[in-house]
Amino acid sequence: MARLVYSFDPKKYYLGTICCRGHLFPNTNQSLRRIPKDKCRANNCVTCKSNENWLLGFIDYTQSDIPTNKRLGKLCCKNHRWQDTNYSLRSKQGRCLECDKERKRTPAYKEKARIRLKNWRESQGPEYKRKEAKRKRLKRANDFNEMMRSRIHSKNIKALKAGCFVDSVKPSHLKAIWNKFDYCCAYCGTNEKDLKNKLEIEHVVCFKRNGPQTPSNIVPACTKCNSNKRSHLVEIWYPKQKFFTKERFQKIKDHLATAQIPPVQLDLVDVFKQSIYGVA
Repeated sequence: MARLVYSFDPKKYYLGTICCRGHLFPNTNQSLRRIPKDKCRANNCVTCKSNENWLLGFIDYTQSDIPTNKRLGKLCCKNHRWQDTNYSLRSKQGRCLECDKERKRTPAYKEKARIRLKNWRESQGPEYKRKEAKRKRLKRANDFNEMMRSRIHSKNIKALKAGCFVDSVKPSHLKAIWNKFDYCCAYCGTNEKDLKNKLEIEHVVCFKRNGPQTPSNIVPACTKCNSNKRSHLVEIWYPKQKFFTKERFQKIKDHLATAQIPPVQLDLVDVFKQSIYGVA
């Protein structure tokens, strides 16, 4: 249950004796009374002269466990209670947050929001479209997940056209592979920071040789290595390069060895055997 702290202005109120109806201020054994402006008047109990939600005006929001920019109000028409209290959590405008969530889930609200957004974009003119396109380009260039999502999509289409097996490759898979190779080219070992362009998705067994679109067949490569390798077999092409090292070659083999070849792709067994062990 949320912790609610109550406080009052000592210039207007004070804690006095219990009233005839036994109203108590929270965490005290006294009644909250109003300081009268006229000394002849009786000291009225605040609870006796107020409605059932009178305590809402005495909540100390700085010390209570209430989300920022939110306030507590009387129960809404649907009786949405906030954390076992007798109040509803509301925005500064007074709307119940739970009612707002339910309203935003309705198809009618989503359709209206879509139309409003469309009309707003049209009212902005061509300048807005240019700015939005620039923002998306920057996001794709700087955000790893956004950049890889578009690349994975194009690779999936290419693999399907070539008749290769396509597995669910996600940006998180590629991020793990990139970390595995320390954000360096799997072939020449150049770090991504030293490259002009970002590391590219390289299929060790290319699509022309029925290589699958799976995380185990993907390694990071620089543009130069990716274009030079083309459709060559890695065990034939890689040892001929000046930057060849046994450690990196073994790392590529170990990564390929994690492949789980699907039974419907039995024709790929020889390709994988040849790539991993150098025999058919």
